[in-house]
Amino acid sequence: MYLALAIAAFVLAAWSDGKIKGGHWWWIPLGVGVMGSMLLYASSASQTMQGWMDVPISWVAQIFAGVLGESLPHQIIYGIIATGLLLITIADLAKDHSYNRQARTALVVAPIAAHGAGGWVGDIIATVHGSGADIVVSLVDGMFG
Repeated sequence: MYLALAIAAFVLAAWSDGKIKGGHWWWIPLGVGVMGSMLLYASSASQTMQGWMDVPISWVAQIFAGVLGESLPHQIIYGIIATGLLLITIADLAKDHSYNRQARTALVVAPIAAHGAGGWVGDIIATVHGSGADIVVSLVDGMFG
């Protein structure tokens, strides 16, 4: 159920971003995208997708190990990806609101990467997404029953 609602939120965010031009209304598509991101994190599909991401992540880790002779754990790669995606979203919020499309893309990938991130970075990302997912899920449950 949460995956379907997340897809609906991402579609609504993309549609509203195309319709709302200028002014101070830029936050509406991004807010809807954040809600979709939290719903995606709450869905079991995001953990399945994280399993799919393990294949290219393994390739990156193997290339790194082959070139530099040192292993690179998957948790570190996921943490780097999730942190970069967070920075893209913050750049949209703080600097230039024309990055909404990139921020929405980041909001789609971030909850998937958050499941694989480790260490304190992964803990922070998981806490933010987990608590945000709890809030959005309770709002959605209240709206639709």
